Amino acid sequence: MNYGQFLQLEQFKKNGFVSDFDFKNINELKSYHYKTYDSGMATASSLVSFTRNHEPDLLLHKDFINRGLLTGAYLYEVFQLILNQIQPDLVILFNGRFIENRPLLRVCQQKKIDFATHERGGKLNTFLFRINSIPHSIETVRNEMEALWSQAGVDRDEVGKTFYTNRIKRVEDAWYSFTKEQQEGRLPESLKNIENKKVITIFNSSLDEYEGLEGFDIFLSK
Repeated sequence: MNYGQFLQLEQFKKNGFVSDFDFKNINELKSYHYKTYDSGMATASSLVSFTRNHEPDLLLHKDFINRGLLTGAYLYEVFQLILNQIQPDLVILFNGRFIENRPLLRVCQQKKIDFATHERGGKLNTFLFRINSIPHSIETVRNEMEALWSQAGVDRDEVGKTFYTNRIKRVEDAWYSFTKEQQEGRLPESLKNIENKKVITIFNSSLDEYEGLEGFDIFLSK
């Protein structure tokens, strides 16, 4: 199946889609919508992941933004035509926050068609599968946590503790261990001469998953 069978990209652009945007800042980009599709948020999410910077230079990456908004809008229109033809019972897509899959998710919601998102699971060689939700949904995660905790056995506290002790022991059971190759007790050469100096270490993570999703700003601002 080829998207062009349903709608040619050039024809879509001729129908009046604006393809040259100038956003003052990342928040202005995030607020942009194409019909019911939060196109700016999906484009911002992909851009942050691409640049590894939660405050990317929008002028420098103007071409990325323009192409992202065009791609998302085109997919939004094409996918409606595809769904009208095949009428699926369930649509399965990856993650749900990127340019290439967020428009599909929004079309499913608009047409009231069940969808599922998949992601890597909490353990190696496993995957996460959520019906009518995305992997990052605060409400879905909370409900799952409460349900699993209430159904867990008497050893649930010990099992929960193991999650953290395994990381201290550098056990690679969920994802890459970033401390596995470190030599315990050894400091970087740059820290050898630290007499009379205060050393501050920040154990941070990336903001990729959260900069492109609504609802997480209340946590990031604290």
